[in-house]
Amino acid sequence: MFGNGLQPGLWRDFQARFGVKMIGEFYGATEGNCNIINTDNTIGACGFTSMIAPFMYPVTLIKVDEDNNIMRDRNGVCVRTKPGELGELVGKIVAGEPLRKFDGYASKEATDKKVAMNVFKKGDMAFLTVTHKLKKTTLQAEGSNPHKTEDRLFYMNNKIGQYKPLTLDSVFLYFKPNF
Repeated sequence: MFGNGLQPGLWRDFQARFGVKMIGEFYGATEGNCNIINTDNTIGACGFTSMIAPFMYPVTLIKVDEDNNIMRDRNGVCVRTKPGELGELVGKIVAGEPLRKFDGYASKEATDKKVAMNVFKKGDMAFLTVTHKLKKTTLQAEGSNPHKTEDRLFYMNNKIGQYKPLTLDSVFLYFKPNF
């Protein structure tokens, strides 16, 4: 079975429940120039990049901080992740090559947000894919703590059989928070 993303915490339960022996995932942006694929049933992996011939398919994962800011070395070039580290998938933009180009969006501002400079070497450009796995670290840090999250939270009020907004009052009334 192939798809475009299964949370690592659900992987084994999904396989057991539905009798799926092999799960493969693909990752990338539909409008971008890079995709990777997890073909070997590795839980939580979004795919792999070539270490043997990176010039043939110039994609990689680069390091970013908790706020998704690109991390650079002392020369100003992006720092590549090591196996198992979180990072942002990038694909080198090569003008004139249909599979490597990125034409951009109607909005120059939106285009600029998706292009990084000086990625593989000084003067080059790469398409940025904003990864769910990076966003997930933010969500994990926020948890269900109404002090940290900006999103509206809801809980199931079983007495009335409805979802209700989670407020600080309801947190202390129905739950035992550890914050």
